Amino acid sequence: MSTVWIRRLALPLLLVLGLAAWSAYWVYAQARVEKEIERGVERLQARGGDFACEDRQWQGFPLRIALICGRTKLDVPGGPTVETGRLEAVGHLHDPRRIVALSERLVVEGAPNWSIGGRKIAVAADMASSDRLQFSASGEDLTFADGLMPAVALDALEVEGSIDGLPRTRSSDLRALLKEAARLGTRVTIDAFTAQMADVRVTASGTVELGPEGPTGTLSTTVTNYKSFLADLERRGAVSKKAVRASSLMIGLLQGSGSKADGEVTVALRFHEGQVFWGPFAVAEIPPLQ
Repeated sequence: MSTVWIRRLALPLLLVLGLAAWSAYWVYAQARVEKEIERGVERLQARGGDFACEDRQWQGFPLRIALICGRTKLDVPGGPTVETGRLEAVGHLHDPRRIVALSERLVVEGAPNWSIGGRKIAVAADMASSDRLQFSASGEDLTFADGLMPAVALDALEVEGSIDGLPRTRSSDLRALLKEAARLGTRVTIDAFTAQMADVRVTASGTVELGPEGPTGTLSTTVTNYKSFLADLERRGAVSKKAVRASSLMIGLLQGSGSKADGEVTVALRFHEGQVFWGPFAVAEIPPLQ
């Protein structure tokens, strides 16, 4: 065979061999991911939890590995039950530490009566290092209920941030993970947070550190149309009518120095010893993780 023919056949042959090698690598990587999921489910089931993925499919060749579930249900030991509609979880072969999950529907239910619901949910997680996680999430038509007060409804929510000092344990017990995070002083940094509730818009950023007695730290929050926001707090029973009147005057004074537009105010959201304060309000209480 002449060298001309050898040269002509060399490139197609190399392409075929390269494609075959990449296909084998993709199958190997997909099998490893599937095996890790199975091991995770086994650990979860050993602690009394479970995970179900209906109509499971694997897609994404050649550059991605995508797990498609027609419907999912996750039972977390010591934690909530999470259900989704069609779920697509995607990882890239060139960046295996980053995972993106998309679902049209999400329902989270926990004891005794709290729940979270929403649609068009998107979550991205990137393990920047062994103890640092960068994340982002968004959703529409979200509802938050605790069984005690009327549900909070959000038209849209977007958040970006990071978690430093992650527990290295593989425990599937949510409370055990939170207790370990509190012991380690895990820090949650919110780089950008935006929530839209009809004509009220809330943005926030800052850092909160977990601890055995509760989280500590401050988020700087900006509320557009804060009077509607206060009225909503009163309607849900989070604060009394008398407290709203007194605080409206105080926040009105803050509006002049901490805002750029009429009806907009910047107020600190403080976490201290299990109490959560928004400006002068004590708006929530977080039980200690002991």
